[in-house]
Amino acid sequence: MKNYLINYSANVAGVLLCSAVFSLTLRFGWPWPALKFFELFTALFLAVLIFVILASIQARSLIRNLGLHLRAAFTWLTLLALSFVLGLFYSAIFLPEWRIYVSEVVLEYFRFMFVVAFFLGATCFLYLYPIWRKRVLATIMISPLVLWLSRIPIWSGLFFEIEDQRLRGPGNDPNYLGGWIALGLILSSAYFLYSKDRKRWLGLPLVATLTPLLLWTASRGAILSAAVASLFLTVFYFRSSFLIHRKLLSSIWITGFLILGVLLSWTSASPEIRGAMLDRIVRPFTGSTSSVGMPSNESLDYLASGRDTLFLTGFKKFISHPLGFGLAYHYWQPIMLASDGHKLGPHNLFLQVGLSGGYLGLIALLGFLANILRYAKKILIENDWESNGLIVCLIALLANSLFLDTLTLRWLWLVISLIVSGLLLRRFDEAEDFRE
Repeated sequence: MKNYLINYSANVAGVLLCSAVFSLTLRFGWPWPALKFFELFTALFLAVLIFVILASIQARSLIRNLGLHLRAAFTWLTLLALSFVLGLFYSAIFLPEWRIYVSEVVLEYFRFMFVVAFFLGATCFLYLYPIWRKRVLATIMISPLVLWLSRIPIWSGLFFEIEDQRLRGPGNDPNYLGGWIALGLILSSAYFLYSKDRKRWLGLPLVATLTPLLLWTASRGAILSAAVASLFLTVFYFRSSFLIHRKLLSSIWITGFLILGVLLSWTSASPEIRGAMLDRIVRPFTGSTSSVGMPSNESLDYLASGRDTLFLTGFKKFISHPLGFGLAYHYWQPIMLASDGHKLGPHNLFLQVGLSGGYLGLIALLGFLANILRYAKKILIENDWESNGLIVCLIALLANSLFLDTLTLRWLWLVISLIVSGLLLRRFDEAEDFRE
């Protein structure tokens, strides 16, 4: 009876985890904007997982070993959290204006602790019950497909920004949504290229249907990171041991379906969406005049100069403040003010952490990511779609982090948990009986 209860609870936890991952497409709880489904599902998932661990002696014995094998990563993560406390301590002493934003500060520290708890919980669960790894990966690939509901006219206003007609999902941000869709596109491509069963052909229609969604977000950072990831995936694939004729035929197939996706994005879009795609993706490189929602000087040089200004201003502030300012610092120490008075951060993960936690924070982040990359290298299996896809996803996320503040980005920590749990599965063969 006890084993049945534990197994049943584990299945409930798996369903909750997949539900949380699926809800990342929506970001906020439509049709109830105040409700955030990811946070709700994650809290329930963690509660059920804690019950499973407490109820199972075998699970507790396995979990105790995690700290030993992930000691370096946990050390860097602890130093990162400590740096954020020191940064806020500096602001509390020398910048009393931070007290105006106490509620925002508390919320930001809670977000950081929440994603770390999600990372630890997902890592433990995917290690204890590896059968759910493929289900989580499948959820990442198929969850963006719900965004095709945006083509129903009555729901179009829910999914697209009114001002510039970019796909955002219910309550979502187009740039972050683009990064999420890119992960599904990368994994679908890896599944088709590397998988050895007949189901791999399902990857092609996913590629064709996810490509328009990515382009409709008109997120330059997400599209660029997806392009960089595709380059790495191509290099990895042609270095694999598959026969050369399979490599060539698979490359032709996937290129054809990518082109089909691009054509589909244009033919199934409204004139307003096409204009947004041209303004955001094409015209910055040509320097031509914008048609909607963008000033005429929105050329590539103009965009680069704006990013350069943010980066240089943020870098100078980072150099002159070795302790940083704590999380949510942009409320009282913004990098710049937009024309509408909006307070801007650096739009860069590494500067974001440096300004929040100072020199220690940036060193801790780099040390943590170096460990994760080392783990990723260890799980790499030459002809395995999961390991190759996850490594390329991590590369895409780090590339996108050069353009976005991604410290509390849920899917960054999700991908890291999949990589870390994959490493643990390769190290702990003695847990096989328990997993069965």
